Amino acid sequence: MDELIRDVHVERYYPSVMVPAQEFKAIAEVVNPELNLVWQRLWQLFLNTFVYYIDETGAARWESMLKLRPKENDDLGTRRRRILAKINSQLPYTYRQLENMLAATYGEGKTAVSISYNDYALWVDVVASIVARTKEMRTFLRVIIPANLTINVSNTQTANMNLYAGCAMQQYKHITVKTINNFIVENTTTAQYTFGGSVKRMVHITIRS
Repeated sequence: MDELIRDVHVERYYPSVMVPAQEFKAIAEVVNPELNLVWQRLWQLFLNTFVYYIDETGAARWESMLKLRPKENDDLGTRRRRILAKINSQLPYTYRQLENMLAATYGEGKTAVSISYNDYALWVDVVASIVARTKEMRTFLRVIIPANLTINVSNTQTANMNLYAGCAMQQYKHITVKTINNFIVENTTTAQYTFGGSVKRMVHITIRS
């Protein structure tokens, strides 16, 4: 909002016969700075009705009404964002409104929202520069999102590197030798022999005369 500047000169309103008088010129030199100061203060009182333009006095007034307690190291921008978040913490909100509120509070492109509906979980992926503000973010989100959703904050980093994988392979060949001893020979008087299951490697040598 552009400041409405008014340069006060009371001598403009003097009757023409009084303008040349040195006494009234002296009065104007004294009164003009005071009236300019009054105008600036009145203009700031008007600006203090808009959160984005409040000064220290306006921030203290908003915080008093909203029962907020600023920290000692909070700058005016942080106090403005906290006041705005408190004002806007009224249900219901849509997914898009939530994204807009996070962007307005923490910066454009610094948060990414996703919802796992089956797990009833809300995930907010943040950049590294605002990781330290996750506690503040959880408090901010708790008054906005439905109570049955858990709040999860993550920070995803992209790394370019080489990945190496090693493996070992062994090959086995299994040979199974089974004996057969359940056969039946009927009506025979010959001796019966059963292969006992031993395996031998034989080298046959034939000697001829």
